[in-house]
Amino acid sequence: MVDPTDALTSFQEAYTTGLVAPQNCDVHKEAFVLLDEPLPNQKRFSYVLIEFGEVIAFANLSLTDPLDGKVVFQIGYAVPPAHRGKGLARRIAKVAIDEIDHGFRRANSPMFYVEASVIDSNIASQRVAQNVFGDSKQSGADERTGETLKLYRVLLGKKPFEL
Repeated sequence: MVDPTDALTSFQEAYTTGLVAPQNCDVHKEAFVLLDEPLPNQKRFSYVLIEFGEVIAFANLSLTDPLDGKVVFQIGYAVPPAHRGKGLARRIAKVAIDEIDHGFRRANSPMFYVEASVIDSNIASQRVAQNVFGDSKQSGADERTGETLKLYRVLLGKKPFEL
């Protein structure tokens, strides 16, 4: 599992130096999105809230292994220390999920999953995941560190025959 704080830091540096130019989101006009491909055939959507040139909240959605024949996005979110405790992690996670759901529905794409893997010791992130996804139904271990984690997952998109 990649630490989203590292991704936030990299995004901030790229944004500050003009290497990336995120676009306004469709549903949440106060947020921005950037679609990139950090590795060949690995698309990633990064969502940010920006104030006075500073990224104050960051979330990314990366494709991972399919589940039950459906696309799965892994979400990660981070907030700089100076902006923590203001509900921004929950807000950017919901923005990312709303925006990807809107895009899939608009494209008439099939249902898909968004999931979060959260280390048990990260209490603040656990609270965000519980608020966004509800209770965790699964536990596991981080492949890199061996730390225990909880898996949160939600099924989104158009149901068959939905108008």
